[in-house]
Amino acid sequence: MGTVRPVWRWPGPLPVPVDGFFVIGVTTLPGQSRESVRLLVRRAIREVLAGLLAMPAESIRVTAEPGCPPRVILAHASAYKVHSIECSISHEAGLSLVALNLHGRSVGIDVMRVQEMDDWEVVALDYLGSAVAEQLAAADAASRAQLFAEAWTTREASLKSLGLPLGEWAPLGLPCRLFKLELPADMAGSLAIAY
Repeated sequence: MGTVRPVWRWPGPLPVPVDGFFVIGVTTLPGQSRESVRLLVRRAIREVLAGLLAMPAESIRVTAEPGCPPRVILAHASAYKVHSIECSISHEAGLSLVALNLHGRSVGIDVMRVQEMDDWEVVALDYLGSAVAEQLAAADAASRAQLFAEAWTTREASLKSLGLPLGEWAPLGLPCRLFKLELPADMAGSLAIAY
């Protein structure tokens, strides 16, 4: 896995893209409805991109169809010398993450709260493969939850970056660069950038 990437909190200072990529974090409230979180995250995307691209936030739309990654649509994109912005969103109670790529390469992101799971063995074997399941079985109980969350978010972000749905384990070659994310200790997150 590559270097650790910062998570730029919104609202706050504008992110500094590295190779055109950056991640923003949006704090959500306990009990906040799914629809209000969705609207808040889309507002954050529009405001951050408006600041970075020096364009009005009203000319930026974020759309999503079920089963498809969100799309960022810019009115008059050619005037701002931007052809395509790729986007991925992940939600966990209290925090939503957004990965954006200003250069049009596909991205995937995932976030998960680090917590012990009673059925980690079955889930790991079914979704993460036997090698990860063996690594988790060999770990002490204190570090297993962290290792599980890191493996899960890595797999999920990789699949998202390639436009693939989550499914039971198959030894797919997932051609992407992977990065951990700077998050609070009770969270794990991964960013995947397709080659």
